This record gives sequence, structure tokens and C-alpha cells, in this order.
Amino acid sequence: MDLLYLLRCLVGTAYDNTSTFVVS
Repeated sequence: MDLLYLLRCLVGTAYDNTSTFVVS
């Protein structure tokens, strides 16, 4: 189903935001 896709997107976004925050 799309659950796995949504979960991956959510994790990816969270990781991206964390990386940006750490870099900043």
C-alpha cells in the first residue's frame, strides 16, 4: 500500500529537516 511510501516520505522529510538544522 501507500503506507510504506508515506512513512518513507515522512522519515525522509524529518531527516532532511534535521540535517538542515544541524548544518545551520
